[in-house]
Amino acid sequence: MQVPEWRKTIGEMVREHMRSPELEHYFSVKMNKPRAQLMITQLGLYIRHRRDCWAHVSANCPVMAIKQAILQHEYGEVIKDRYSDYGHLHLIIRQAEKLDLTAQEVIDTKPIVSTTATLYAWAWLTHAKSWLEGLSALTVTEWTNEMRSLEKNEP
Repeated sequence: MQVPEWRKTIGEMVREHMRSPELEHYFSVKMNKPRAQLMITQLGLYIRHRRDCWAHVSANCPVMAIKQAILQHEYGEVIKDRYSDYGHLHLIIRQAEKLDLTAQEVIDTKPIVSTTATLYAWAWLTHAKSWLEGLSALTVTEWTNEMRSLEKNEP
């Protein structure tokens, strides 16, 4: 398969997942303040953990141009981008403050069981598997957060 075919195939897999009954149910659950506080603190853990995952992919990758692209992407995530002068964790902290949480509560939060399992799975996937599998998996998660990426790749 060529790159456009891969993008189309993987994009359709992501779209199918996003339309699944499980995610339909997940997004139908009414949000309340305690649930939002839990979600934002767990998201903070996930965002910090992704930095390790991208580092694993970069370390496993033999292609310098791809390593450079990963580092450029990570600069915006960790250091500064158009949304924050302090990286994406700062965006989570700003959201948490709107939910009456402190920055320290976000930083010190402990993972719930499902978050722990998810973080371990991501670490294993990006460290133990090939860099291509890790790159594909991490890229797909970017697509699920960025619906424009999915729309650009509509069949």
